[in-house]
Amino acid sequence: MTWTRVATAAVLIPFVVGLVVWGSTAWVALALALVVVLALFEYFSLGDAIGQRAYRFWTATCALLLVYVQWLTAIEPTYQLAGGLSLHRESDDSRQGCLACRRHSSFSCWALRY
Repeated sequence: MTWTRVATAAVLIPFVVGLVVWGSTAWVALALALVVVLALFEYFSLGDAIGQRAYRFWTATCALLLVYVQWLTAIEPTYQLAGGLSLHRESDDSRQGCLACRRHSSFSCWALRY
């Protein structure tokens, strides 16, 4: 049992380090989502063994939504609008200029730029 874990770690650690160092944010988020879903289903099978039933679909859906929202905060989308305007999200670092963002404690704010 211990050698199986050591062999798995020997194979997966270089893969994970390579993914984090050279992979895009989307690939890291997809890998994280896969690990989260696999861990959830293993946890659900442990619960089934002792007679506890879980809401598998909704729990997995919410977990994937959390990963998706975290991925959205890592990217900076910009949308081109008519008249030379662009709509982009400003992160916490640039909230000093946005009065609406200073009033509430959101993580980001959408702003129009000329």
